[in-house]
Parts: sequence; structure tokens; C-alpha cells
Amino acid sequence: MWILNFLPDFAFHLLLVIGILGIVAGFFLSNIPFIGTNGKLIQIVSILITVLAVWYEGGIAKDQEYKKQIAELQLKVAKAETESANANTKLAEEVLKHQQAIQQLTAVNKQRLNNQAAELNKSCSVNDNVINILNDAAKARSGSTK
Repeated sequence: MWILNFLPDFAFHLLLVIGILGIVAGFFLSNIPFIGTNGKLIQIVSILITVLAVWYEGGIAKDQEYKKQIAELQLKVAKAETESANANTKLAEEVLKHQQAIQQLTAVNKQRLNNQAAELNKSCSVNDNVINILNDAAKARSGSTK
């Protein structure tokens, strides 16, 4: 149906009308003596034109149906793109909040270690408080907070 791309739809509508008129004219012209010899030929050619025109009319109808389906799918895709953009925005906000929470916990844990650094350096041993601070930091990084 590549020809549908080059010719406008009214050309096939016109071809169908010409084919039908040719069939009717063939019946009437067969009764006229001089033209009557070509009446059957006019009918045969008109039938072929009508069949061709009906074929392309079906192609036009199917083409319009496909265009309608494409338009509906494009509308759905546009809606899905909008929803996806909204979801991505929400996701980015949640990721930013999570990163900020991690930075705050990291800063708190550093401050706790700095506060106890002098005491820890005196004894040169690992205090239970340090282990608790490091465990808290590990829990915060894995997503579970106190």
C-alpha cells in the first residue's frame, strides 16, 4: 500500500466513483449500435477499476485505524513519561534526604570520637564507647538508624 503515501485519499474515492459509473455506463452503452461493441470492454475495465479502488479503500480504512492506534499509544507514552519524571523527582528527593541523614550521622559520630580522643589516646586501648560509636556508624550506613 505504498501508493497511499503518494496519492491523496480523494483520488481513490474518485476512482471508485468512476469505476461504478463505468459499470453502469457499460450496461447502457451496450444497447447503442456503434458504441455497443465496446460496452463489454468498458464494463470489464470498470469492474477492474472498481475492484482496485475498493482494495485501496480498505487500505485507507486500515491506515486510518493504525494512525488512530498510534495516536492513542503516543498519548499513553506521553502520560507515562510525565509519571516517570514525577517519580524520578520524588526518588531524587528521597536520595538527597537519605544522603543528608548519612552526612549528619557521620558528623555526629566524628564529634563523639573527637570528644573521647584524648581519653582514648591516654590508655592506648579500644574503649567500649568507640566500638559502640563504630557500630552505630555502620548501622547508619546500612540504612538502619537508631
